[in-house]
This record gives sequence, C-alpha cells and structure tokens, in this order.
Amino acid sequence: MEPNPSDLMNRPVNRSLLHAFGKHARWSEKTAQDAFHESGIYAGRAQWLTWATRFFAGTGVAFLLAGILFFFAWNWADMSRMLKFGIIGGGIVVITIVSMILRKKHEFAFQLGLTIVSALVGVLFAVHGQEYQTGANSFELFRNWAVAIALLVVISNFPPLWMLYLVLLNIVVITWNIQFEGWQEGMLFTELFIMNTFGLIAWELCRGFGVPFAQRRWFLRVAGFAAFVFLSWKVFITGHHFSGMSRDALVCCVVIIPAFVFGAGYLGFFRKDIFFLALICFCTVMIASNFLDLLLPPVKESRGEGLEAMSASVKSTLDRMYLIMMMRGLFIIGLTSLIGVQLVKLSKKWRNHEQS
Repeated sequence: MEPNPSDLMNRPVNRSLLHAFGKHARWSEKTAQDAFHESGIYAGRAQWLTWATRFFAGTGVAFLLAGILFFFAWNWADMSRMLKFGIIGGGIVVITIVSMILRKKHEFAFQLGLTIVSALVGVLFAVHGQEYQTGANSFELFRNWAVAIALLVVISNFPPLWMLYLVLLNIVVITWNIQFEGWQEGMLFTELFIMNTFGLIAWELCRGFGVPFAQRRWFLRVAGFAAFVFLSWKVFITGHHFSGMSRDALVCCVVIIPAFVFGAGYLGFFRKDIFFLALICFCTVMIASNFLDLLLPPVKESRGEGLEAMSASVKSTLDRMYLIMMMRGLFIIGLTSLIGVQLVKLSKKWRNHEQS
C-alpha cells in the first residue's frame, strides 16, 4: 500500500519518513542525501562542531575537577582551614553566579556549571568532615551530598548530570548496606536493582509527560542494563535451593524477576525498543541456565574411608561439574543464537512497518 503524501507531510521528520517520501517522490541519490543533511539525521559540519565543542568542554570540566582534587591532596598540610573552605566556597559561589548569567544564551555552559558545582559540594562535605572530625561515615557523606544537589539536578535538565546523580544514589545504597547490614550481598543487589529500576521508571514518566531532555533513550538503556546486571548477580547468589528458601530468595523469584520482565516487556513492545527485549531474553537464558544442574542426579557420597573413597568422591564431583558446564554452554550458545536471529527479524519487521 502506497503512503498518502498528505499523511507523510503531517508526520515528524525521521529516517523512515524520508525513505518513504523519497520512494514516493522518486528522489535522486543527491536529493536524498541533501534531505537527510537538512533534516539533521545525517550530521553536518555545524553538528560535528557542536559535538566537538561539547565533548572538549566536558573533558575540560573533568580535568578541572581532577585538578582541584589533586591540588587539595598535594597541599593539604600546608593550607589553613579558612583557605580550604574559601577556595571551595568561593568556587561554588562564583561558578553558580556565572552559570545563572549564561543560562539564557548558553544553556550548555549553564549545565556544565551546575555539574561542577554539584561535584564541588561533595568536595566541601569531605573537607568539612576531615577538618572538624565530625565522625560522619561514608554513608552520611554521600547521603548529604545527594540531598544537597538534588535541586541542582532537577533544574539542570542535563541527562549526564542525572546519570551521575543515579551513580551517586547507587553509592549511597552500597555504603548504607555496608554500614547497617554488614555487606549482605543478596540484599545489596536487591537494593541496587530497585534503585536503578526507580530511576528508569522516573525517566520514563518524564518522557511520557513530554519533558524535552528526557526524550533520549540512552539513559533508559543504561539504567535498564544496570538493573539487569544487578538482577543477574542476585539470581546467582540466591541459587536454586528450593528447600528452605529464604524470604529474600522468595521475593526475588516471585516479585523482582516478574516485575523486571513486565517492565522491560512494556518498554520493548510498547516503545518498540529491541534493547529491552534483548534484556528480557538474556535474563531468561541466564536464569534458566542457573537451574539446569537440577536435571542431573546429585553427587553420590562414597562410603568408606581411605584414598580410594576420596578419589571416587572427587571424580564424581568433577564429572558432574563437567556435565553442568557442557549443558550450560550448549544451552546458552544455542538459545542466544536463536534469540538473536528472531530479534533481528523483529527489528526488520518494525522498520518496514514504519516505512510503509
């Protein structure tokens, strides 16, 4: 079915629209290239200059913050208390004022300024704790830092700063687990999964309400991948012992895994994002492979004493480990290949549907 030209004119410009319009209007190769350049789909000279400017500006900010930290580390003993707080506090005030002045004309400079201020706030808390020996632990430092810069993150409309804030919240969760729970790996990965999932949900809600800076997909994918990694570690730690399953393992199997699959499935099918469908599939493969050893009989305990009984027990254990590795390897390779082929077919189908 040929597309209606009037319908094409009312749709937002994207790659599939230009393909469909060019096919209908019988564009030449040069006309098609010009259209892609003018629409911004193909990067032109101005876009490359913008990207290079932002890249080098961001790199300069990173080196500036590193220089500040090394400056304090090298000259710590020779600096007075007032000089330390004066440098950091003065830097925060000056950069904030300059960023607010540049907000209307140079939004990127404003966003970079808020990023520098957010980092300096953390340095200020660290210096305060060192100078006055407040006794604050790592959790309190990172918690106070996250609370203090929350407003800056909200008004920045800067996705990289939001990502750095999500990393900071993950550090808060890790330090809280170490401080109050004594490094329980099972609970730690559950908390990290929940934290990154909340970040993903918040970003998706902002995107659904039409917030401009939240329309980029890379934040969703990074947060989703982080949640997937922590969930995978959670499954491996939980294990597959159904007898006497702990409450933590029960929550993981009954609540966390279905919630992740449902959320990733929504983003995959509703948003037509192959990345999240791949996460679901590989999560399923990893979880299923973790239970394959249940198909094998348990290791027989050798009766008797002596070297022969010990050798028989070791041989039985090694044979079972070999079979488990072979089963998991073949299962993962075969199912991953099949999933990859099906995802490529689905991606082509969605692409063809958009162009029709």
